[in-house]
Amino acid sequence: TKRITVRGTQFTVGLRVTLVHELTHALQDQVFDFGNLAASGADQQFAFRALGEGDAMRIERRYVDQLSEADRDLYLADRKSSGSAPVSPAPILAARFGALYSLGAPFVAVVDELGKPGAVDRAFRDPPTTEAQVLSPFRFLAGDRTRTLVPPAVPAGARRLVAHTGNFGAVGWYFLFAGVLDDDRGALRAVDGWAGDAQSAYELVGEVCVSLVVTGKTTGDTDLLARTIDRVAAALPANRASASRDGDLVRLRTCDPGPGADVLRRPDPATALGLPVTRSYIALGAHSDGLDATAASCAAQRVAFELSPADIEALTGSDEPPADVVARYRDRLAAAEAACR
Repeated sequence: TKRITVRGTQFTVGLRVTLVHELTHALQDQVFDFGNLAASGADQQFAFRALGEGDAMRIERRYVDQLSEADRDLYLADRKSSGSAPVSPAPILAARFGALYSLGAPFVAVVDELGKPGAVDRAFRDPPTTEAQVLSPFRFLAGDRTRTLVPPAVPAGARRLVAHTGNFGAVGWYFLFAGVLDDDRGALRAVDGWAGDAQSAYELVGEVCVSLVVTGKTTGDTDLLARTIDRVAAALPANRASASRDGDLVRLRTCDPGPGADVLRRPDPATALGLPVTRSYIALGAHSDGLDATAASCAAQRVAFELSPADIEALTGSDEPPADVVARYRDRLAAAEAACR
């Protein structure tokens, strides 16, 4: 309809901020035309939507920054009083939706600050094509290349679930690894080597299963993915998953473990996003200290994996992290910058 409809009659500060965000999407569509988005694959759709949300959040924050002190106080009070979102019966669905914003904001910030002038506009014209490029913005800046894999065959007599055939995506693998193993660092190290995947979901004799295939950028990357997938298969309920290796392809097959099965060691998968988000913002800090894009990426990689999970949570979960956490972060960043220059 090309119209925005607002429920309610009070034009509050919070509503103005929301309209800035949504009108930014309208402007994106007007200038760059989102008409072809529906024809792209799930991986590319996620990446493009994350770009759009990150850009809208960037403009939203600029609008909030120029509010009067009184209006900003009203806006912050309104956000606090709105409460938390209702709990989803499938936390992974809420986590994937939230990842568009959690990962989109640092992705756009890195592209804007470390790319050449006009980098965000160019990103809309030649957008990211994979979740991996959003998870690690430097892959996008470096012109990351991936492989297109064929979705696995399904067993004879199975009904293929067409809506869930295609890419699984690097963010999907990250949530799977971090959720089942509760190991953010190991999960991110494995997913950093992702170079392509495919999935086929199917139903056989009333049971829903999914077959996945993935490959790494190098043999070493594929080896790490294989070891991580073996750990996931071993951690899932007995006879509900199996892993195998076929040259440079790693395969995972898993079926619905049934109602009441406790397969996730991490109840809220979204909390795993703190590590990749922090890594991107560390890169921005290193760049502001004078490092070029390559050195900033190097420093961010070192610091992100040296900080403890508790420090990561403190840095991402508060506008004013504890002084000792900030001091440890600054010490590690200074050492990493010196090593990466």
